[in-house]
Amino acid sequence: PYATQQATMRAKTADALAHGHTIDVVTVQFGANDLFVVAEAPGFLDKTPARQQAEVGAAIAQLQQNYVGILGEVRTLFPHAEVYVLGYHNPYG
Repeated sequence: PYATQQATMRAKTADALAHGHTIDVVTVQFGANDLFVVAEAPGFLDKTPARQQAEVGAAIAQLQQNYVGILGEVRTLFPHAEVYVLGYHNPYG
């Protein structure tokens, strides 16, 4: 029932630019939700380890495509902005 984060980014960008604002710094963090959808799907833990690995691998492959697409869009929208891609804390360091 919610707009995607990408749609929200586009709307907020359009609004900011319409009000004459410049966007000089962009931060991007994504990916965790894509993996949570797979791991938290009903029945995931009942699948064989091989099937779980295949589903997680497919999610990571889709994430790679999304990553390239989103960063390409960010660079197109903000050609002169500093872009920072944030990682996630690794609790298993």
